[in-house]
Amino acid sequence: MKTLCRSMAAVLVAALLAGAAPVYADDVRNPFDGVGVEPRTGVTVPTDGAFADETGRDVHLSDYLGGPPVLLVPVYYTCPNLCGSTLADVAAALGRTPLAPGRDYRLVVVSIDPREGPADAQRAREKALTTAAAPALDDAAHFLTGSGAAALMQAIGFRTRWDDRLQQYAHVSGVALLTPQGRLERWLPGVGLEPAELRLAVTQVGRGGIGDLAQRFLLLCSHYDPRTGQYTGAVEGLLRLGGGALVVLLGGSIVVALLRERRRRRSGEAA
Repeated sequence: MKTLCRSMAAVLVAALLAGAAPVYADDVRNPFDGVGVEPRTGVTVPTDGAFADETGRDVHLSDYLGGPPVLLVPVYYTCPNLCGSTLADVAAALGRTPLAPGRDYRLVVVSIDPREGPADAQRAREKALTTAAAPALDDAAHFLTGSGAAALMQAIGFRTRWDDRLQQYAHVSGVALLTPQGRLERWLPGVGLEPAELRLAVTQVGRGGIGDLAQRFLLLCSHYDPRTGQYTGAVEGLLRLGGGALVVLLGGSIVVALLRERRRRRSGEAA
């Protein structure tokens, strides 16, 4: 009896799924169609677009350039999904680096939603900086809204789409790294951002290289490849080279020791 009931239930579920499948295929669109990041590294972003910061003050992107590199984070402040995690992860990663806010970088967050205003930016700012262990970030973090976002997103290749069915934006999570001159240098992951990767990227852009020997070695170990926008394993080649040199050195030491031992024995026999 139980087997019969299970069989009838399976047939009923299959029939329901079969009937619902054509409706799903026809009516539901992939929410991530047309969404992503285009690799436009090297482009100079527009700096004269109209924005307001979290206090309501009229600003332009140029107000934040000309000093240290800028970490540009595209989000929207009323996002129910990924944006809050993005902001928290970026702030937390910055807090776990020795980089000094304002001196080594500036953080500029830009809303992709033209309906949002300074009040939304202020709430998002307070939440992001409260949940992160980065109190010093306060003076170097700027949360913007305004009509200049559309041209800026197009320039950096950040493609989004409004989903009428879900009533939210479909977008990816990322951080654009801008040079002091406003050139897009590379993209970093917005969620799961590693402090070491962040430090190396920002330092490389801000100083055109690394000052001390230890940091030079770190950069060499994780060499940045501008073609892929990733840090490659150049250290593997160094380890192979060092390993080969070590084998030669050890082998040479053994040969020298054997020759000395043979000479010592011969000297003893001759005596």
